[in-house]
Amino acid sequence: MNRTMKWIYAALVCILIGAGLMISVGSMNGWDPARFGNSVHLTAQRFPVEEDFGAIDLRGCGGDVTLLPAEDGVCRVVTGVSEDGGIETKVEVRDGVLYVTREDTRPWYARMAFNFWTGEDDVTIFLPEERLGELELRSASSQIAVRSGLVFGRATVESTSGDIRFQAEATESLRLKTSSGAIVLEYSACGDVALESSSGDIRARYLRCGDFAARSTSGSQLLEDLSAAGSVTAVSTSGEKTLRRVTAKGALEIESSSGDVTLDGIDAASVAIRTSSGEVKGTVARRMDFSASSSSGDIRLPESDPKGGAFRVTTSSGDVTIRLA
Repeated sequence: MNRTMKWIYAALVCILIGAGLMISVGSMNGWDPARFGNSVHLTAQRFPVEEDFGAIDLRGCGGDVTLLPAEDGVCRVVTGVSEDGGIETKVEVRDGVLYVTREDTRPWYARMAFNFWTGEDDVTIFLPEERLGELELRSASSQIAVRSGLVFGRATVESTSGDIRFQAEATESLRLKTSSGAIVLEYSACGDVALESSSGDIRARYLRCGDFAARSTSGSQLLEDLSAAGSVTAVSTSGEKTLRRVTAKGALEIESSSGDVTLDGIDAASVAIRTSSGEVKGTVARRMDFSASSSSGDIRLPESDPKGGAFRVTTSSGDVTIRLA
């Protein structure tokens, strides 16, 4: 037996011994997970907020985050606190910023053990009408939901790795940004809109807005029932793009390095589509001045109307098939 095989057999023996110990301990404890480590239970508590604030920072806590209208007019935060001590939850306003933090003050050896979190870990913020001038919300990894019934002037929501769902209104401007999470903007009316995700999908549907821009690196993009008073821009490095019933009084521009582009009844003053290796196909709502170029793909276009506005497709390798809806 060579030396490598000896190491392999030794590793297998250690794994079997560990598995046997785990089964024995689990059986002795009735397979109750809390007995294998520390159990941390959080009970929901209400924190009234009387100070004025223009921004919300939730990077110091975990759990899902939800913003709701305060129908009773009382601004408050509802989140979990530890009744056993060791986990300190703080809700405070400093320099015009509302902070919600959760700090583990237990000894290091307690933090190193297995921890089982139960109870209310989420954060719910109720905002009265007078607090809705501007929203600036930042979070690390929380799933963020801004629900309908809230009307802001300007709104900015950023998350490092969590998903963002926005159903409220931002009459002047809206900016949603996440690095690796998905973005969903729906049932909303906004001013100018900017959506940005590095590797997550972007969904915008049932939306009225001014200018609209969606930018991503590798996620797919779906725009559906979107009406823009200005221009619409959809840009990504890789990922499919689907536009259904998208209308723009200004220009519609789509750009992608690799990924198919599918159109369903779109309409705009002008359309420009640029791809490197994706297929472009679908329908448009009216006859336009159609033209397309492809290095190696087939091209099928309807009859043009020189007065209908420019419709240009440029692709290196991909078929182009456009029809009238």
